[in-house]
Amino acid sequence: MKKRFQSIGYKLLSTLVAATMLPMLIYCFFFSYNIRKSAEENYIKDTKNTWQIVANNIEHSLSTSIDVVNKGVYLNRTLQDLLFTRDNSTFSYAESNSTMLFSYMTNIYSMTPEATQNKDFLSA
Repeated sequence: MKKRFQSIGYKLLSTLVAATMLPMLIYCFFFSYNIRKSAEENYIKDTKNTWQIVANNIEHSLSTSIDVVNKGVYLNRTLQDLLFTRDNSTFSYAESNSTMLFSYMTNIYSMTPEATQNKDFLSA
């Protein structure tokens, strides 16, 4: 068997290719790793910010709706007329709309369970 010799040109060319391709491949892997890591960190940061904004919006919405429900008695003209008129026909109207009264009073109680009726007001 005859041993084949490689030419000097082939050796130089293969060394040149290895010397240029190896740093390029290392750079590509390093660059893609850094880009992926940076994108992941940005995603996590943006997601945390988004969730914080969503939590603030939900909290604001709930506090606003609770305030509206607490003030619902004052905003409902029909209920105010029913509560503040003192004639005999009002009682029959209140009996027929007792579910409306009960739902408003239940809403007030559920939003402010510590609310109690003033005993001095009852004696007046």
